[in-house]
Amino acid sequence: MGGGHPPHSPPPHLVSSLVEARNPAAAAAANENNNNTNNNNEKKKSKAPHGGSSTPASAPAAAAANINTNTNTNANNDNNNDNNNNKNNDNNKSAEEDAAVASEPLNVQNSTFQSSEIAIVWFRRDLRVDDNPALSAAAASGFPVLPVFIWEPEEQGQFRPGMYARWWLSQSLFRLEENLRDLGTSRMTYLRANTASRALLQLREALGENTKCHLFFNNLYDAISLARDAQLKVDMIQRDIPVSTFNADLLYEPWEVLGANGARFTTFEEFWKCLRNLPYAPTQPQPSPASLKGVPHATLARVNALAHQLQELSILSSDEALCMEALEQRWRPGSRGAQRLFESFCRHALDSFSWERAKVDTTSTSQLSPHLHLGEISVRRIYYRIVMLQNECEKLGGGAAAPVDVVGAAAKEGMDGNEEEEEAEAEVPHEEEGADEGQRESNGAAGNAGAGAGASAGAGAGA
Repeated sequence: MGGGHPPHSPPPHLVSSLVEARNPAAAAAANENNNNTNNNNEKKKSKAPHGGSSTPASAPAAAAANINTNTNTNANNDNNNDNNNNKNNDNNKSAEEDAAVASEPLNVQNSTFQSSEIAIVWFRRDLRVDDNPALSAAAASGFPVLPVFIWEPEEQGQFRPGMYARWWLSQSLFRLEENLRDLGTSRMTYLRANTASRALLQLREALGENTKCHLFFNNLYDAISLARDAQLKVDMIQRDIPVSTFNADLLYEPWEVLGANGARFTTFEEFWKCLRNLPYAPTQPQPSPASLKGVPHATLARVNALAHQLQELSILSSDEALCMEALEQRWRPGSRGAQRLFESFCRHALDSFSWERAKVDTTSTSQLSPHLHLGEISVRRIYYRIVMLQNECEKLGGGAAAPVDVVGAAAKEGMDGNEEEEEAEAEVPHEEEGADEGQRESNGAAGNAGAGAGASAGAGAGA
C-alpha cells in the first residue's frame, strides 16, 4: 500500500493531541526543553568567530585561535545534537506508547466516566421465573437485572388483599427469592411507598445520574391497574426511563377475543367458543432464563440504602401470623407447589374432570386458584401441557373428552367459584384424601385467597 497510516492506528496529529490530553505537564516540559536547546545553539552560532573579523594579530596566532574556537564549537554542537537526539528518542517512544494505548478499544463497562445500564424487573402478580416474559426480556437485554417488588397498600385502597391472601403473598415472595438466587442474581429488592410510581422514582434517584434504567414488567388487566399503569408509563418516559410491558397472565390479549361487531361476551360459553375458533394458537411458554447478570456491588450498596427486608414490609401483622398455622401445614405457596399440584391433578382428576367437577363429595378440582392469582404458574404452561396430554390420548385411541375443553371448564369453575367464595370450601389435594376437618377449614381460607384466579386459565374470561 502507499504511505498511509497502519491499520487500526491513529494518525500522528491525533497521537500528539492524545499525549497532551493524557499528560499535559510532560508535553509542556518536553516543548520547553526543545526550545532551550534551540536557543543555546543559536547563541553559540552567533558568537562563533568568522574569517576577516579577528583582531589585529599575527596570522599563525589567529589561525590557531580560529582552529581552537571551531573545534570547541563543533564539540559543543555535537554534544547538543546528541542530547537533542536522546530527547527526541524519548519523546518518540512516549508518543508510540500513547499511540498503542489510543489504538486499543475502550472498555465502556469499566470506564468510570461512562454511564452504566441496568434492567429493573418489577414483579407483581407474576411471581415466577418460568414463562415470565418481562424477566426473559430483561435477561436478553444483557444488562444487570435488579428484581423489585413494591408494597403499596395505600394505592390499592379498598382492593387491598385480605389476611389470607397477604399470607400467601409473603410466602410466595420468599420462594421466588430462592428461585432468583438460583439464577445468579441478587436478592429481591423490596420497596415501600404510597404509590408504585413514587417508589420507582426514588429507586431511580438512588441509582444515580450515571446509571441508565430500563423498566420491565408484565401487564395487569383489571381496570384500576390499567389506569395506574398508563399514568406510570407517562411518568417514567418523562424521566427518560424506557418501559417495556408484556402479557404474562392471559392466553390472548382481551382485545383479540371479541364477539360480533367487537361486542363483549355475556356468557362464558360464547367466549370460550370464540377463543377456540381463533385462527392462531396462543403464544408458546418461554423457559426460565439460564442465568441472570448480577448487579454490581457498588450499585447494590446504593439500592440497599433505600430497600427493605421482606419482614420489614409488614405485609402480615404479628397477630395475623399467629392465625396461619393451619395454612402452613396444608398449603405450599410458590411455583414448585403450584407445579406439584397441577401434575397431581393431571394424573388423578383430569380425565374425569368434565363430569366430576360439580360433585362435592369427591376431590375433582385443580385447586390452582391461589397459585394462578399470584402468577406462580403460567396459564400458557397449563394450556400446552393439557394439549400435549390430549395429543397423547388421541394417539392411543382414547375416547375421553378433549382435555382442552377441560381448560375451559376449569376457567368457568373458577368464575363460578368467585361468585360463591364466601361459601366455597377448597378441597384436599388428590394425594391427601384423608385430611381431617381442620385441614378442610384451612383449605377454604386459602381458596378465598385466590379469588378471581380461575378465570385466568381461560385466557382471562372477565378481562
